[in-house]
Amino acid sequence: MKRFFQKLTVFILIAALSLSVYPQNVFSLTAFSYSFESGQTDGWSGSAILQENVGSCTLQTDTAKAYEGKQSLRIEYSGSTKYVITGPEPETINPGDRIEYWIFIPKSSNLNRIYFYSIDSEGNRDESWFHNDEGLVRGKWFNLSYRVDPEGNAPFSSYGFDLETEHGQSGSLWIDAIRIKSDEVKTCPTVPGLRKGVSYTTSLSTLKEGNNTLNQSNLDLIRNSGFDHIRLPIKLNDQSLETAPYTINEDYLELVDLAIAQALAKDLNVILDLHNYPILTEGTNKKLDEERYFAFWTQLSNRYSQYSDNLYFQILDEPDWYIGSEKLNSILQKSLSIIRETNPTRNLIVPHTRWSGVRSVNMLELPENDRHLIVSIHFYEPIAFTHQGTDWIFDSLKSQKGVPWSGTVKEKYAISDLFDLVADWAVTNNRPVILDEFGVYNLAPSDDRAIWTDFVRETAEERNISWTYWEFNAGFGVFAPWKGMFRLEVLDALIPDSIDKTGTGFTIASEITN
Repeated sequence: MKRFFQKLTVFILIAALSLSVYPQNVFSLTAFSYSFESGQTDGWSGSAILQENVGSCTLQTDTAKAYEGKQSLRIEYSGSTKYVITGPEPETINPGDRIEYWIFIPKSSNLNRIYFYSIDSEGNRDESWFHNDEGLVRGKWFNLSYRVDPEGNAPFSSYGFDLETEHGQSGSLWIDAIRIKSDEVKTCPTVPGLRKGVSYTTSLSTLKEGNNTLNQSNLDLIRNSGFDHIRLPIKLNDQSLETAPYTINEDYLELVDLAIAQALAKDLNVILDLHNYPILTEGTNKKLDEERYFAFWTQLSNRYSQYSDNLYFQILDEPDWYIGSEKLNSILQKSLSIIRETNPTRNLIVPHTRWSGVRSVNMLELPENDRHLIVSIHFYEPIAFTHQGTDWIFDSLKSQKGVPWSGTVKEKYAISDLFDLVADWAVTNNRPVILDEFGVYNLAPSDDRAIWTDFVRETAEERNISWTYWEFNAGFGVFAPWKGMFRLEVLDALIPDSIDKTGTGFTIASEITN
């Protein structure tokens, strides 16, 4: 009974806190709207941050393009590297308002980045940005939104957006339907068969013949704790010929076969993840990398074509930024064609550019007639918190310790708004989404790690986004192998009603390097 009341007290406290996580919106959704149908700029203005006393930025209405109605606002710029577009009547916006912009950028545009910003009454500037290949779609209308600083001091003195381009080059873009966006949460189409999972990062290549590959007790722990699938990363770089026909090592594939069979026997669905393969790596023969990649999927899709729908293919993990969305979309189209020859209806998990980050999901182009595709997103923001103490991304992270994430209003909006961007795209395009990597390195403060994990998981679930935690038993792990038990704060954050929170008979597995 005592334990019951303790749990009840905690539940009440959590419920009370959840009600106060976000401030109640006080704005009128119709009070702030600019569609430029009057033929006027409606108070919007632009200027260049001058370089060598040159540069211009002009705004005018235009009937050539419009997202809605018959006119939009055309912005022309030249001679500088940065331009400031300022909105009218900043006193009409409030802390926490979310301003939506519909944008058209020509395919030939040299635009590198857009910074949305607000400046409060005390001169504090808040901003959010989208990069050239990370959310800035070319050749069609798309929408982006910016959350006015929820911790800013009203009345605001300025808001709008900055444009960043290559030096001295001219260009144009169109803006329309600027308005306050509601905080309605959209729900993505459901991912079939996958809800809650974990990446099992055993390095299969290090296992000797006859080893118990995934260890039965490990799989029991995963299943009994409430997970319904594992993500099995495989690295083929060192397990295949480097020249045509790029044959994959048969001994290695037999280990993969065994691992899949063991997981399926435990009623765990399996994501077979082609991990850490550099399709286009700087300084290498890019054509060769592509040919090898296609050869991998020819072999894998043939080998597993008769497996049940409980096996999923993740056709690539975290494509790097230098591939570019146009090139990546072309590569994905060809790999899908290869796989569909032998697996016409298997569910495939597809990535997008810039490591499958949430900001770049709208850069993905998929064949409209293939409805057995699941879109992958990865999330580790803010990186200074989730990767503190690590040494494989930025050198500066290695010395960072004790970086907090306490779940302030601003911190939570920074996450939920990005997931809303994903949900908007998914609903519009009728595509299911899986968050198949998220997590916090174990050098972060444990309480904050649990708070972040719980919030990200909950934010995904509210939008009907399935998830796979990174990972089971290494640096980000939900399980501590040296203790032979779960990290309860992480497991509770992932599966609050987990059945099995102990665990014995654990075999240490090698982490696949990120």
